[in-house]
Parts: sequence; C-alpha cells; structure tokens
Amino acid sequence: MVRRAAGERGAALLLALFALLLVEAALLLFAGILAAERRAELDAARRLRLDALADSAADAALARLAAGDPSGEPARPFGGGQIAARVVPLGEGLYRIEARA
Repeated sequence: MVRRAAGERGAALLLALFALLLVEAALLLFAGILAAERRAELDAARRLRLDALADSAADAALARLAAGDPSGEPARPFGGGQIAARVVPLGEGLYRIEARA
C-alpha cells in the first residue's frame, strides 16, 4: 500500500472540485443559450402569426374595396386573433390600406 501525504489528497480534492465547477459552468451556459433560443423562436412564431393576420385583414379590405365598399374591414375575431383594416382614400383611384392584427 502506498502512503500519500495529506497535501496530495487535498490537491486531488481541489482539482476534482474545480473540474466539477467547470462542468457546472458549462451546463449553466448551455442552459442559458437554450433558453435564449427558445425565446427567439417564440418571438419569431408570434411575428409570423401577426404578419399572417395583418395580411388577412388587408386582403379582406382589398376584397371589399374591389366590390365597391371603401369602408375597410371592421374589427373582428379571426384565426385566434383579431383583425381590422382601414381604407384611406389618397386621390382618384388611390387608397392606402392600414391593416391591424
């Protein structure tokens, strides 16, 4: 049996604790990156949904305008959200459609 000095055992323990600290720090960093990615993906999905709803509101207002009704699209529930669009006359045959979702 090999006898070791107390200082060697203490150094090995400190080295093991330092290695555990490094592994824990790496895991925490990885968890933070994953959480940030999740938030970014949720924001992108929300923006995509809002863009689709706003496009729907503009399309509905454009269809009404093509049918001779320049009143726009009143606020109403649609696709899990709410859409509305306003038609602003700009001149002879020109309109601006302001869609909201």
